Amino acid sequence: MKRFIYIITEGVHDVLLISQVLQRGFGLSVIKNEAGLPQNAKSWLKMFPWPIKGDITRRAVPTPEFLENDAVFVGISNARGIGEIRKRLSADFEAFYREDGWFPGGLGIILDTDDKAPEKRFREFADLIEQTGFPRPTVLDSVAELGEQCAGVFSFPGGGQPGTLEDVLIPLAGTRFPDLHAHATSFVQTWQQQDAASPSNDHEELRKPKGGLKATLSAMVSLLKPGKGLASSIEDQRWIPDDISSCLPLNPLMAFLNALLLERKDEN
Repeated sequence: MKRFIYIITEGVHDVLLISQVLQRGFGLSVIKNEAGLPQNAKSWLKMFPWPIKGDITRRAVPTPEFLENDAVFVGISNARGIGEIRKRLSADFEAFYREDGWFPGGLGIILDTDDKAPEKRFREFADLIEQTGFPRPTVLDSVAELGEQCAGVFSFPGGGQPGTLEDVLIPLAGTRFPDLHAHATSFVQTWQQQDAASPSNDHEELRKPKGGLKATLSAMVSLLKPGKGLASSIEDQRWIPDDISSCLPLNPLMAFLNALLLERKDEN
């Protein structure tokens, strides 16, 4: 049986980026149809709203993304917000306990630190990992192991730095779409200067700490995928370069995933 790795994230953008990294950096393939899933995973899916005709690639519903290679089967769960991670993880694990002989060998929690200090955010979720019975990680962005089990907490952008997924996507955008990135950055900065001169309540979101980065990404996507959102662009337009090893913003995430996917043997 393939080793089962469970990853839980804050939202759909995280799921899609991690999926792209697993495909390009580790050679995993997305399972696109329910018929291609093991029976245990099909049972897990009974707790989710589901698209028709067995298609499991739609991101409009908060269902997991599934990937696999010859050694591992990965399920990436979308918690739909950092405040929902504990609840989503608990519900998923309850489903796993009902399936005899099917339980994750690896647990990864991937999130943003947002306005909290990275170490404070880490302790909160290291406690959660310990409560599930997995080995407690001691350092952010690292993976603790005990026998066949391993677990860790990763926070974007990685390296113990405070931030969000946008801190990874923006440098990726500068590499993958340099001209469009430059124009979008100029547009947003010009508007921010105008707004600072005569502030109004219309642009409160723009004034938030990551408002400028989010606006820059939205401006780019409005031309890359007119009428669609960032999720569609990440999934369809190869934000990750072909040579993923040269993509410095992804190095911390790559190292974390590599440690999580590493084959382990029971020492007993």
